[in-house]
Amino acid sequence: MIKNKTIKPLIQYRNKELRIRLFKLPQFWWFIFILLIALVLLFLSFLIFDYNNWLSSALVSTSCGCFTGLVFYFLSNIRNNKFAKLQKEYKQLQESFENINNILNTVRCYKFKGLYVGQKDIWMDRENIAIWLDELEFNRNHLPRKLYDVVPQKGYDPADRDNLNNYRERLFTSDEFDSIKNAMLYIYNELLPLADKLQELYREREDQLMLMGKHFF
Repeated sequence: MIKNKTIKPLIQYRNKELRIRLFKLPQFWWFIFILLIALVLLFLSFLIFDYNNWLSSALVSTSCGCFTGLVFYFLSNIRNNKFAKLQKEYKQLQESFENINNILNTVRCYKFKGLYVGQKDIWMDRENIAIWLDELEFNRNHLPRKLYDVVPQKGYDPADRDNLNNYRERLFTSDEFDSIKNAMLYIYNELLPLADKLQELYREREDQLMLMGKHFF
């Protein structure tokens, strides 16, 4: 009860603060101005309908034009906000995919030995993978949960904090070649389905951005 009494004044103050800032927006006052003009024109049209039908119709048309302009304004804002949101999601998904892809490409050299020639430094690769895991954790923390919660093939999120910590522990449990290799292969198998999921998501947004850029959607 005490907590609710403490929070309620804060919410009321925050709402008041938002209302004050809304009134400072020029778009708000232009909206009110155009809306008032449209209503006044409709009222004048009603008053003179019996005396001048042509002028009355012209006023109605002008008023409808005001309303149409407001509708287009809001539709344009909705489109621009959606476009900006898609751009942000696309960038976040792409960066996360690139982190995972760097890890997968490195581990593939040990999973499929024919892919590379010469001796690779597994200890250096381990350090690089640890860096990419840190970057993946940072990017995952900035990905909205609504983009994806779990990977269907796994039934959980292979890039959540607990799993990423588990990968790091496996990597640095031992300095022996086989131990590091096994840890890397485990990480590979865990992250591979997530890479497919992220690639699907960011390509979907890539297509949506292309369509919004070429067409009026």
